[in-house]
Amino acid sequence: MTNETSESAPLTDEHLTILNTALSAADAVESLIERARIAGIDLGDLPEQLHTEVDRARNIKQAFFPGR
Repeated sequence: MTNETSESAPLTDEHLTILNTALSAADAVESLIERARIAGIDLGDLPEQLHTEVDRARNIKQAFFPGR
């Protein structure tokens, strides 16, 4: 697969790398959020926002890079 975009494949392997990096970072942030929760720190709706965005990124990954 080339790094050029097309109508049939609008996302490239570079986009997949970015998605995977973001999902890995989100895992680290989830761990920090849990530690903050245990410490009694109020994070407002940050945990829900993170979950929404992680779900969105996973859905994009599934739609454009199935099985990868």
